[in-house]
Amino acid sequence: MNTMVLSWLTHYFKRKEEEIVFTEVKIFFDKLTDLYLHIYDHLLEYSQINELCSDILNQIGYFFERVGAGEFYFILFSKGDLKRCDRLTRWMIDKIYNIIHYYSGLDENERRIELREREDNIRATQTQGFEKKTVILSNILNKESIKRYGENRLIQVGQAFQRIFHNLLSLNDAAYNHLLAEIDFTKHFVEFLKINYHFIVSAIRTQTDTIHIMANYAEESRLRLKIFEKLLKSSSEDL
Repeated sequence: MNTMVLSWLTHYFKRKEEEIVFTEVKIFFDKLTDLYLHIYDHLLEYSQINELCSDILNQIGYFFERVGAGEFYFILFSKGDLKRCDRLTRWMIDKIYNIIHYYSGLDENERRIELREREDNIRATQTQGFEKKTVILSNILNKESIKRYGENRLIQVGQAFQRIFHNLLSLNDAAYNHLLAEIDFTKHFVEFLKINYHFIVSAIRTQTDTIHIMANYAEESRLRLKIFEKLLKSSSEDL
């Protein structure tokens, strides 16, 4: 469905007068966005345990990214309806928090492997051979924090929403800068950095960073760096 809508949108804009088509498409997109927000919120609690639900949410995230971070961003974020833009951006911020808290909001004691225990395991490995090493590695890989990070089914959605914010910052437009300042985007961005910093420190402390820091995390780090760069280059002092 997403591909069909986006193809129709591209074709429609080429055939119609821009001012007329914008009004027509805006009405359609507002209704579609409301529907997608409702579906997302309704399925969210099942997304990590049901593959169909997570697939649907990932498709919604993909759709928002294609529009909000692409050439038709002005339909999703119309300057003539900043109140709606405010609601949508706050909703995306909330969903990013939900996604990153999935793997970082775990009990601290569960995430840590004491260094002394780990050293004892290594010594035992050296004396008891390959079988013991396999058991130790299996225990580490089955730690809940590692499993949850690796199995977080909505990482791509979080990245999609971050790309949308990156696009809005890249425009460096007064109206969008004001919008982002109103929702305290910079404050939330700093919180995202703190949460992920804490997560990485925990991974390094437990010497499981090579297991935790996968391709997904590398992409998230790249996105955060690009967003930080746009914040520094912004013409808005409020941001």
